[in-house]
Amino acid sequence: LPSERPWEPFQFHTAESLRLAKKALTRFYDGREMGKLLVSTVALEVERAQDMAVQASHEPRFWRTPFPSRMVQPVLSEIEDLCADLRILHRASHVYKSEHAGHPDIDALLRPVRKEPVWKECVSDMLTQFDAVSTLLARVLAHESSSANEHLLNYQHNMQANDRIEDLVDAITPLLKYAPELDVLDDPRARIGVAIFIINSVHNRLDFVVEAVMRY
Repeated sequence: LPSERPWEPFQFHTAESLRLAKKALTRFYDGREMGKLLVSTVALEVERAQDMAVQASHEPRFWRTPFPSRMVQPVLSEIEDLCADLRILHRASHVYKSEHAGHPDIDALLRPVRKEPVWKECVSDMLTQFDAVSTLLARVLAHESSSANEHLLNYQHNMQANDRIEDLVDAITPLLKYAPELDVLDDPRARIGVAIFIINSVHNRLDFVVEAVMRY
């Protein structure tokens, strides 16, 4: 029986890394524990995708288009950086709570703003963008006899997503108080700033994935 081509597990692990990253962020948005295991699993899926990509790049292509290294490498690099974002966000929120007794964790600090419409809009933007990018990437990688152009024509980008991040910052700022006597890591304002920075970074990572596909 013919063995499985490395191309198939490469596709699977790439898609799985995005699915699990979305799951972790959904937990954060909901105020739930992201989970160290889940965050680690995202990174593991990216590593597996990278390993399979190397193997797939060396398999005979025959009638298929050349292996899209110029697209695959930057895409996996961005997903890898997204994993780093998740680790920072996890450490700044849930891990911080257990290591710094007496100081509120990010989930508690964000609780008031989670009721604001702008928070729900940002959550919707992020999850919708994850679905759009995941679908685009899956469709592009599914066809080895055509370019990405036809799939890009059906891709719809939410241009207002980054503007809503700025609105979110404006909404959060009045809820926080300066604590100049505290170390920067203990200052709620600084730690909320880290969370918003990471959320914005994740938005950018997804944009960069699309750019990598467009440049291919």
